[in-house]
Amino acid sequence: MSALPLIAVGSVKGAPGVSTTALALATAWPGDRAAVVLEADPSGGDTALRFDLPDSPSLVTLAASARRAGLSGRLLLEHAHQLPRLATVVPGPAAPEQATAALGVLEELWGEAELDDVVAIADIGRTGLSPGPVTPLLAAADVLLLVTRGAIEDLAHAEAAVPRLRSLTRRIVVVVVGGCAWSAAEVGQVLGADHCAPLPVDDETAGILRGAPRRRRILARRGRPLPDAARRLAEDISGLIPEQTNPTDKTALAAALGGERT
Repeated sequence: MSALPLIAVGSVKGAPGVSTTALALATAWPGDRAAVVLEADPSGGDTALRFDLPDSPSLVTLAASARRAGLSGRLLLEHAHQLPRLATVVPGPAAPEQATAALGVLEELWGEAELDDVVAIADIGRTGLSPGPVTPLLAAADVLLLVTRGAIEDLAHAEAAVPRLRSLTRRIVVVVVGGCAWSAAEVGQVLGADHCAPLPVDDETAGILRGAPRRRRILARRGRPLPDAARRLAEDISGLIPEQTNPTDKTALAAALGGERT
C-alpha cells in the first residue's frame, strides 16, 4: 500500500467529531510512515488545552520556520508533540487570530510541500470548508474527509457542499459518524463522494482522544469500535481510494433528500 502524503479532515456544519476522527485516523495509520495531525482550524485549536501541552512547538512555530525553510515532513515532526499512546500532533493556537495568521503564512507553501516521509492529516474544522486560509491546503490535499452525522439534515448539508468542494480538492471521502438509516454505499453514491465509510460512536475511546487520561492502552486492542473502524478507513485511504462496489438502490435516501439524482 502507498500512503497519501496530505489528508484534510473537515465538516460542513455542527460538530460531528472532526478532531476525534483526525486523531483516530492518525493513531490507526498502517505501515511505517509517521502520521502527523496538523491542527489547521482557522477558528483555533483545542489539542494543547486538552492535553496540557506547552505553547511551543505549535502551528505558530511551524509557520515561522516554514517561511524560511519551506514545508516538509521533517519540519512537521520537529514542531509536533507525541501524545502518550496516541498520534503525533502539531497543535494549533486557541486564539483564532493566531491560527489564521499562521495558516496565512502556510498558504503559499502547500503546493510545494515535501511530505514524502510522513502522512500529514490536517484538521481544518468547520470554517475551513469556506474559501479562506486553508483553501490552498485543500487544493494540495490528496483527499478530503468530509465528516458528517447520519441524520437527514446533516446529509443534506453535506450533499449541498460537495459540488463546491469538488472545485477545491481531488477526492472526497464522506465519513458518517454514528447511526444512519442508509448504507455507506448509498450515502456515498447519492452525495457524489469517491468513497464513504461509517465511524461508530465509541464514547470511551472518543474521550481518550479528547484528552481523558485513563486506560489509553485500550486503543491498541482489537475489538474497540472506533479504533477498528479507523484502521479500516486508514487502509481504504492508504490504498488510494479503491473503487466502490456495484451501485446500490438509492431511491430511499434520494427521495428523502428531495428527489432522484441522475
